[in-house]
Amino acid sequence: MIISFFEEFPVPRNLSKGELVTWPSRLFIAAKTISEFQNMKRKIKNKNIIDVIYWPVLPEQEGYWISPWVDEDVLTSLFRTILSQRKGFSVMLDLEPPKEVKLYPRCFTYSFHKKKRIIQHFLGEAGERGINVYTVESAHIPLVLRRILGVSFPSRYRQKRIVMYYTSFLRTYLPASVVEQKLAANAKRWSQQDIIPALGLIAPGIYKNELTYGLSELKKEVEILKKAGIKEVIIFRLGGLHKEHVRPLKVLSQQ
Repeated sequence: MIISFFEEFPVPRNLSKGELVTWPSRLFIAAKTISEFQNMKRKIKNKNIIDVIYWPVLPEQEGYWISPWVDEDVLTSLFRTILSQRKGFSVMLDLEPPKEVKLYPRCFTYSFHKKKRIIQHFLGEAGERGINVYTVESAHIPLVLRRILGVSFPSRYRQKRIVMYYTSFLRTYLPASVVEQKLAANAKRWSQQDIIPALGLIAPGIYKNELTYGLSELKKEVEILKKAGIKEVIIFRLGGLHKEHVRPLKVLSQQ
């Protein structure tokens, strides 16, 4: 099993945790520009990290994540830059509604639907040009609604779909047994559809107050996914990795 990581805050302290990885892994690094990403990628020397993927993030006032809420010129400029990269370049689009609530009324405009088509077109063209694309979507939003809002697209566009299934907050109001049963049921479907699940959180994200969980919960969830036939899992995020995680995760990657 490939056990990979997101890193939303790629400061040296967080990126240095990559040296703890002793199993096959990918690293998804958030960056505002490709040049910023390339500078950080060059500093990743661990050969166990088999790929480093560009995770573009926008200024918060522009939406932060990628979606039809983002201004058209921002989307087209970003996509043009990505498509100019060499064949084999890897990018991940984090498809989520904007962090800024004041942007939400944009979903009622004509341009919103136009920007959904712009994202679709990018996914198709990237595949034709040999750009490796991953898309991230939230499992906690119904799929029909995700598709309507343009934060999920079918795999026919050749991208690899990642589904965020973060249970650290679910565990505050549901028994662990219920959370794990729900995860197991979803894992069977993800395995059949070749979807990569993302687990966590083991460190907070952009809101800084997100709930996190410990090694025992993470280990149990990776075991559930492995039993369901999942070949790769992504953990949010690298900065929360500690020495006590290393041996259990390495064992799970090799089983």
